[in-house]
Parts: sequence; C-alpha cells; structure tokens
Amino acid sequence: MNQATTKSHRLIDFSFAWLLSLVIACLLLVIGTKIGFDSLQEDLRAQSANERARLFVGEEIVRGIHGIQKDLYLMAASTHQAAAKRVTHSITAQLHKLRHDLNVLKAGGKVRREVQLNLEGRDQMVSEVFIGQQLAMAPMSWN
Repeated sequence: MNQATTKSHRLIDFSFAWLLSLVIACLLLVIGTKIGFDSLQEDLRAQSANERARLFVGEEIVRGIHGIQKDLYLMAASTHQAAAKRVTHSITAQLHKLRHDLNVLKAGGKVRREVQLNLEGRDQMVSEVFIGQQLAMAPMSWN
C-alpha cells in the first residue's frame, strides 16, 4: 500500500510538472505572439503615416497645377498689362512651389499648404508635412 501511494504521488508530481511546463510554454507563446504583432502594428502605422504624407504632397501638387491652369485662363482673359504682369508673377510663384513639392517627393523635405480663410487674407490655415529622405525614396505601394 505504501509503495502504491508513492507511485501515485510520483505520477501526480510528473503530471503536475508536465502541466506546469505546458502552461509556461503557452504563456511564452502568447507573449511572443503579442510582441511580434506589436512590431508589425508599429510598422503598419509608420507606413500609413508615410502614405498620408505622400498623399498630402500629391494633393498639393494637383492643387498647384489647378492654380496654374486657372491663372493661365485668367491671363488669356486679361486686357491690361498690369493684370497680365500680376498673373505672370502668380504663375511664377506657383511653378516655384510646384518644383519644390516635386523635389520633396524625390529627396525629402517639408511641404507647406496655406489656405486663405477669408477674402482679405487676414486669416489663414497652414498645414505642413515632413517627408524624410529615406521615406521619400521608398517605393510606393499600390495594393
């Protein structure tokens, strides 16, 4: 009877040790999976921020092209030399900004959008986005 009890205790101790090691292994697996998914989530956030910055720059480029197109139509309709000179100055400024924005996509930098909130030009909304050189050269994903 004593020998049977000792054998059953050893069997219970072995089963308990096996169960405890299984619980620890599962816990380590869950922690490792969480760390792995946290890393993937952080990479996804960085890529998302990069794509949003590129989208902002792209919108600003399209906005600049539309502004140049509008000024060209305005120049065709203007009859005075002073008005044509003013429109030419506006087109030159917009072309300079357009070249800068395109260069930011290529080499990195900062793009600034200024939106006039009223006709007098007293209030304006300014938005800026910075694209690092490595992010600018990264291939775009079109998935």
